[in-house]
Amino acid sequence: MTKTAPEVDLRALDLFERVAARPGNVRFRNRLLKAESPQVLERLAKLELAHAARAAMATQVPGGTGAALAEPPARIGPFRLVERIGYGGMGDVWRGERDDGRFEQVVAIKLIHAHLTGSAAQAFEAERRILAKLDHPDIVRLTDGGETEAGLPYLIMDYVKGAPLDEAVAPLPLSQRIVVFRQAASVVQFAHSRLVAHADLKPSNILVDAEGRVRLLDFGIAGLLTGEGAPSPSVGAMTGGFASPQRLAGAAPSIADDVYALGMILSLIIGEVGDVDLTAVVAKATAREEADRYGTVGDLIADLDRWSGGYPVTARKVGARDRAAKFYGRNKLSVTASLVAILALVSATAVATLSSVQARKDRAEATARFNEVRSLATYMLYDQYDALENTAGTLKLRAELVNKSQIYLEKLARNKTPSPDLALDIGEGFSRLAQISRGRFGSGTQGTLARVERNLASGDAVLSDAIKTHPSAEKLRIALARIRSKRCEKGIYSDQAFPKALAFADSAEALLTNTSTPDANNARWSVRNCRADVLVWMGDSKSAIAILLGERSAAAARFARRTPADDELFLLGLTSRLLAEAAYYANDPAGSVEYATQATLPLKELVRRHPKNVRFLDGYAASLLIKGEALMLEAKHYDRAVEVLAEGSSIYRRIIAGDPDDKSSLRALLSLEGDHAGALAMHGQVNQALALLDDIDRQYAAIVAKSPNEGNLVRQQARAMLPRPEILAMAGRKSEYCTALRRSVQAWRSFDKRFGASPSDKTDVIDKITKKLEACPT
Repeated sequence: MTKTAPEVDLRALDLFERVAARPGNVRFRNRLLKAESPQVLERLAKLELAHAARAAMATQVPGGTGAALAEPPARIGPFRLVERIGYGGMGDVWRGERDDGRFEQVVAIKLIHAHLTGSAAQAFEAERRILAKLDHPDIVRLTDGGETEAGLPYLIMDYVKGAPLDEAVAPLPLSQRIVVFRQAASVVQFAHSRLVAHADLKPSNILVDAEGRVRLLDFGIAGLLTGEGAPSPSVGAMTGGFASPQRLAGAAPSIADDVYALGMILSLIIGEVGDVDLTAVVAKATAREEADRYGTVGDLIADLDRWSGGYPVTARKVGARDRAAKFYGRNKLSVTASLVAILALVSATAVATLSSVQARKDRAEATARFNEVRSLATYMLYDQYDALENTAGTLKLRAELVNKSQIYLEKLARNKTPSPDLALDIGEGFSRLAQISRGRFGSGTQGTLARVERNLASGDAVLSDAIKTHPSAEKLRIALARIRSKRCEKGIYSDQAFPKALAFADSAEALLTNTSTPDANNARWSVRNCRADVLVWMGDSKSAIAILLGERSAAAARFARRTPADDELFLLGLTSRLLAEAAYYANDPAGSVEYATQATLPLKELVRRHPKNVRFLDGYAASLLIKGEALMLEAKHYDRAVEVLAEGSSIYRRIIAGDPDDKSSLRALLSLEGDHAGALAMHGQVNQALALLDDIDRQYAAIVAKSPNEGNLVRQQARAMLPRPEILAMAGRKSEYCTALRRSVQAWRSFDKRFGASPSDKTDVIDKITKKLEACPT
């Protein structure tokens, strides 16, 4: 296929800079141009003729200024200038060797072009400040700077011996070329996170060393995205074949320009592969209008990760999720049968890949294969698990899926120095396993709860270590805050350790200090929900209500500007439900009903959108439970309470019908049915209520017999005994009332002695039923 004119220009411009950087080096020139097409060579010849006639450069200075080479001094400080190793629109780069006898050191010294003065020199000064701002191992480090005796500004940087990106990846398979390109894009993304746009990205500014490590250099025209210190649009250089239409028109540097340049570089390194997805990615990145490009470099990286993992890319609209769901529906049996075998293969491949990295030191190739394994494992742990969760009768298969994923993550976590991205994957993977295993905290078996704690602790450790090495990595801090929020929840419901739960909430909030991205806001929201929940359990409902109202108000302000996502709707429902619980324990039944009603609205909407999602179903049923309890207190609305609690009961029964092995949902159902029985009795249906309580008692006895040392389960059993005395008293059955009350007091005292009751349990339950017992004959 014949190259298009833009591709020819792009290649010729880059070759021109490399040849001009090594004048007279015939051997280098012949090797570099050996495989080039006649069109590229012809275009290169024209560029060289134009340069000879007008001192024109491939790297263009807006306004058409020519680029004369600066006359360098023999030395700068302790460094002797040995040879010119490159140049661009702003300055020459020389290799400098220290020769003052103190120690050996090789550096790169950048000198501004002699003809560039005034505002261009200011831009050169801005490069100093920008490089000082960008502390990243893959961005060439600035070590010194100043002016020569002749007044030429200079920068002294680390010397990098490497090949330009396109040369370095040329011998590699396509998948490995994408891996190396992704490394470069990640460094650019880091610069953007520090509000810096590079604005002159091209292969010669992205070097790859002998170990496959990418190094980004030449921030000569970079702009601070805040505007502070950014060069004027009329100042600075750019490479025509890689500059966006907006930059060529004189606009200031922006993220969109870097996305465009990366797209052009990607087009260069993939060549004519005929891959429709990669072609679509390039087209989207290099769209003429900024609005049609990827919004961020991260979005471009995400699409490349989808391509690497075998997923459809967003650059092409193919209805990927719907297609995947239909595929699963057509092939449910075969997918289910092969799932465990595939996971075993994933685990084995992951270990083999890691060993290969250490054994062969071939970073690019190993990283490519490793990323493919990570993508497949992530698909199994997230997408595939979610698909199975929405399919009845798959609980045991999901348990096997979790077991295999556990092995994979634990082996992956043995990597002592994971990259930030890998640490994030591992940490969030452990958090995901904890979420899957937890059921409802406190309602799992002792072994399950131990696994939850182990996974949360493992994820915490991986992310904590990564943050020590990468303290500015915001995503790591947010992920760790989420884990500590989960540990806060576990401290309440599983451990009944409230000071410990508060400590996790404190540490999670500290991680989110001065961070206000949507992800950080949602993580902070979860943490504060947990803090409020702890306070309710500790008897301080007033403080809990103040926290929850503040979070709900902040969320409302955010959602006034945009539509909340599903997880945010869930958080909104949870916050209102916790408000309902706090108001209930603060003896405000009217407020509790109001808040519980508000909680049901977003949760019911989520159930409407996702009728098989167990998490949303459970959240909605829990909001109905607290609403039913509050209705029984508020003006004795027993008829409404029966209706609300019956709906909650039907939801749990629906979940259990899909998975009879779901013991977590069974316990939640029994808890709700206790209140349902109370509401039935208050509504005049005493015999039905007592029959329901008999069934609840039998089921709890069987469950506790299997797990007698689970504190929260024993508490649930004691709580299920509370409605019976009240119902018997209402029916005038005094003797049975006292017997039932005595059993209830004994159960609660036994629970308190063995596991320690919470302050709210002591004041709101144990003290009250003990006082009632005093009226019974001994």
